[in-house]
Amino acid sequence: MLLFKNNLIVFLVLILSGCGFSPLYDKNYKSRITNTKIYVAEIEGPIGYELKKILARNFGSHNSPTHRLEVFAKIKTNQGIITKANEITRYNVSMVASFELIPITGQKGLKVQKVSSETGYSSEISVSGYATNTAKKDAQLRLARHLADQIITRLATSSEVWSK
Repeated sequence: MLLFKNNLIVFLVLILSGCGFSPLYDKNYKSRITNTKIYVAEIEGPIGYELKKILARNFGSHNSPTHRLEVFAKIKTNQGIITKANEITRYNVSMVASFELIPITGQKGLKVQKVSSETGYSSEISVSGYATNTAKKDAQLRLARHLADQIITRLATSSEVWSK
């Protein structure tokens, strides 16, 4: 059994080293595109500021960026659960973001891509308006974080195309 495990490990090492596999993150959990020179343009909408802040924190600020990231986000809220007394107790929030990486210098860019996410929040009748508003803002912030993670991952996985 031990011989089988050793052979399997050797086989996997040989296969993965020959296929061009390279990890997206280093040992410090930094993405391979963390230090790229990407300027994040202003993002309109109710959570555009939060989305831009998260993306800019990942890419940093640069005096001479090589790419500009344009993001267009659209948020939608639906009534989730309605009780027999016709009270809404849950809202579903979804967000779709289109983004494009536009080259500033002579490098390649990335055409329009789309990412989306959904979440929800509770709005019980016994809960105050403040608690409901806080839950709504928290749900929107979760969406912004999730969409930013998706955008960063999409850019990291396609970095060989646009970063050269």
